[in-house]
Amino acid sequence: MVFYILIDYTDYMQIKSSKKISLLELLQELAPESSKNRLRSWVEMGRVLVDGKAPKHVNQIVEEGQEVTVGAKPKYVQEDLKILYEDEDLVVIDKPKGLLSVATDLEKEKTVHAFLKHRFHNRMVYPIHRLDQETSGLLVFAYTKEAREHLKEQLEKRTMQREYRALVHGHPGSGTWRCFLEEDARMRVHVTKRGREAVTHFETIKKRENYSLLKLKLESGRKHQIRVQAVHFGYPIVGDPKYGIPEDAGKKFQLRAVALSFSHPKTGKWMQFSISQG
Repeated sequence: MVFYILIDYTDYMQIKSSKKISLLELLQELAPESSKNRLRSWVEMGRVLVDGKAPKHVNQIVEEGQEVTVGAKPKYVQEDLKILYEDEDLVVIDKPKGLLSVATDLEKEKTVHAFLKHRFHNRMVYPIHRLDQETSGLLVFAYTKEAREHLKEQLEKRTMQREYRALVHGHPGSGTWRCFLEEDARMRVHVTKRGREAVTHFETIKKRENYSLLKLKLESGRKHQIRVQAVHFGYPIVGDPKYGIPEDAGKKFQLRAVALSFSHPKTGKWMQFSISQG
């Protein structure tokens, strides 16, 4: 399934209700040429606000004097968000490059987490792990506290398996990168002697004259782990805008989370997901 985070609406209007009325009836009065299904889609897509908040459903009662905004300026960028699997306990998505996994101090709305919450009218959605904004690929979110605890436990015990593909400069062969990482005040991660241990196993699956395509598996899951280790050990990822080399400026970032496996938190079934390298 493919969902769109929001269409980039630019025109919008605000009105105050002159009477007690259902939201659907009010929208029908404002846009008599539009079908009920279309009006419902406006609400579902977040295009309608009541007193600045998303309504719970299209039949919500609007009281006299309440302000209704139609064609609201979107909180989300337009992005394809591919949902690969979904049930009542969890969802697995293919995150596009350029979209945050979760909110930061500087950005609260343009995130996968915010979209999933918005899609279900602010239902509970729990992040299990993250991908860097520049990194595309597989992510799992939980819909219940029980699923969150089960999946988090798998992550901590390292039974959840995550695999990446990266195109790097040079020929590192195969082996393990092991070091300690620490984040500074500028949100850059560095190799240090007092940080948190980071372990990545890698294998070369294809070589070119000056490049290697690596299969990487995380044993730990530190922020920017693969990116920092790659450059620290002398094999920077092609196109890395934060840790890469100047010669790569403007090139496509070549890191993607291509495989994810874990035990389903309710059924115990072993779930395996894989996507193309892209």
